[in-house]
Amino acid sequence: MTRSAAGASAALGAVLAAYGCYGLFARRFEIAARHERWASPLVGLATGMISGATGVFVIPTVPYLTSLRMTSEELVQSIGISAFVCPLALTLALAMHGRYGVDVAGASFLALFPSLVGMYVGQRIRRRLPAATFMRWFFVGLVLLGGYMLVRALAR
Repeated sequence: MTRSAAGASAALGAVLAAYGCYGLFARRFEIAARHERWASPLVGLATGMISGATGVFVIPTVPYLTSLRMTSEELVQSIGISAFVCPLALTLALAMHGRYGVDVAGASFLALFPSLVGMYVGQRIRRRLPAATFMRWFFVGLVLLGGYMLVRALAR
């Protein structure tokens, strides 16, 4: 987890971009409620492994969550919980291995302020958007994030 993972980041970026394109241009897949009991732990395990290798918790969590027939509000809340728990677990793992020093902790703390402002603005915008528009921009964001990750990893 504490070693460079440029190849994993490039692959994850490609997967994110591909999933964003799929979400924009293909029919959305859905998972029936009866399958959640066994699928959720598998998705959690896969997410933990990918997050440990790359620091990114989006795949396969976000595709899984979007397949569960949630409202926009429920989806955003679910992703928000993941956005809190996954980095917290990663931080604890890095700290246990001596890779999370005071300099990184200070920068992480300072990054909270623009993140909170962004969350506030995002909530205000999301409440005014129809669900279909929200989902379209969500997938556009995944394409942009994945493309950025891919280009950044390949440029190293």
